[in-house]
Amino acid sequence: MVSKHGTGASHVALLARGLGIPAVFGVSDMALGRLHGREVVVDGYSARVCVQPSPTLRQHYLKLAAEETALSLGLQELRDLPAQTPRRSLYAVDGQFRFVR
Repeated sequence: MVSKHGTGASHVALLARGLGIPAVFGVSDMALGRLHGREVVVDGYSARVCVQPSPTLRQHYLKLAAEETALSLGLQELRDLPAQTPRRSLYAVDGQFRFVR
């Protein structure tokens, strides 16, 4: 997702991040029409948009994507374990979250 408006803290950015969709916002200096039909790499971590990436850069991002997938799969093994500190202290985490403007 690439947008001329907004920031990485916008509601749409948070939603995209939660869904695992790479997104960059506030690229007002880019002509978005020139992206049509071209290969684009959207790096949400560093807020970069690479149009027609070189084969080397493309391989770099494919490797990063594979590492991210492996990390996510590894973390899923931990999600049902109790929250525990290195000293074996247990903590319950329970709360409500709301957005305040």
